[in-house]
Amino acid sequence: MICVSMGLGLLHTKVRDGTSKGKVERHFRTLKERWLYALDIKSIESLEQFNGMLKDYMRNYNTTFHRGIDSTPMNRYLNSQYKLQTPASQEWLDECFLNRITRKVRKDSTVSIDKASYDVPMQFISSKIEIRFLPGDMDSAYIFFDKKTLSDTQD
Repeated sequence: MICVSMGLGLLHTKVRDGTSKGKVERHFRTLKERWLYALDIKSIESLEQFNGMLKDYMRNYNTTFHRGIDSTPMNRYLNSQYKLQTPASQEWLDECFLNRITRKVRKDSTVSIDKASYDVPMQFISSKIEIRFLPGDMDSAYIFFDKKTLSDTQD
């Protein structure tokens, strides 16, 4: 649902289809052989330090010239057909990551979510509605119906 909201296609390879994952597997092998095997584990005091070291290695790797592609990986990516797309707004991006559930509104104008009943406007009785919310924060929940938020439908 998140990928659809953002206009992305999510592709998975077939199970045990190693040839389609060759570049990724080769990169992990290079990462292990060049960085992880040479890493002094005893000198690392925290996960943040480890992540910082990995980030520095990856930045160096992506900005170093590679003979096989006759460029740096970063330049090759930036000059490819795949261009970075920025989100329309932070609000739009936040909305893409909301949980979504569909419920049918009962005759008493309520819906049940995780064994708790919530009141909804009477106009939705016997209709299917989509409820969007942040996990664990039902106070932020709102109804998304007919491609509009509830506040849009009341205008």
